[in-house]
Amino acid sequence: MKNILQLILILILVSCNNKKTVSTLQVPGMERYCTIDVGGESIIPNGRVVKPYGEFIRIHPDPFGMALSPDGTLALSVHNNLLTLINTGDKSTRECTAAFQGKGSYMGAAIKKDNRTAWLSGGDNGDIIVLDLLSLESKKRITINGICDGHNYMDSFAGDIRLSDD
Repeated sequence: MKNILQLILILILVSCNNKKTVSTLQVPGMERYCTIDVGGESIIPNGRVVKPYGEFIRIHPDPFGMALSPDGTLALSVHNNLLTLINTGDKSTRECTAAFQGKGSYMGAAIKKDNRTAWLSGGDNGDIIVLDLLSLESKKRITINGICDGHNYMDSFAGDIRLSDD
């Protein structure tokens, strides 16, 4: 009986010393505050560390989309009620507001080969805006709402835009 108790005690002690190692993965910036460092590492709210690759250009926050001109010399960043036109050569920027004049929301964009005209989708109002990139003024508003094959479409949603080569 004494030997059985000693054996049980030894088994309990051995089983308690059998520690299992548990590894957990954590984000690199877990214990660091959110920071923006354009020349180095930035910490974003979820704890991830990001570092710009290449050149950095600060634009208005929360872009919904971006279009690059066919020759790569212009980029158009699409925001809510704001557009940012970026010259990729000298990294200069120009901002344009209110192309939709309160009707619709910016979503997709495309730049024509001439680098003078951009097409912007109006999102929830079903319009497409033709924008002059030199003056940053709206040249035309085209609606995709209307009657087609006897059906009246009045709740169209224009998302992304792609221009044909012609």
